[in-house]
Amino acid sequence: YFEEWDNPTFSGIRWVSELIEIAGGKDIFSEKSHGKNAIDREIEWSEVVEKDPEIILASWCGKPVDINSIKGRANWDKIAAIKNNRIHEIDSSIILQPGPASLTEGLEVLESLIRPE
Repeated sequence: YFEEWDNPTFSGIRWVSELIEIAGGKDIFSEKSHGKNAIDREIEWSEVVEKDPEIILASWCGKPVDINSIKGRANWDKIAAIKNNRIHEIDSSIILQPGPASLTEGLEVLESLIRPE
């Protein structure tokens, strides 16, 4: 699961979803990533609980990710990523802007978090 913003909660945009797939992961909200507007990618916290991601990646454009607030969301303690402490912030400058940084540094970080071996 990739979270681009916390309130309202938005899943990742298309190029982030594609990079997750290239890195060996599966974006649980890939169908939403094609939305032209952020509102098209809005998700409910219960949807994340239902999909039970193995990893949570977050990058909030313009502010630091509050990992403790994510962990404290209602029923999120049931999510595998929370149980296994696989929640990570990714610097927005290397993932939320399409271009060279997302294709190099961003992809490298995604690969290291998705396939740490």
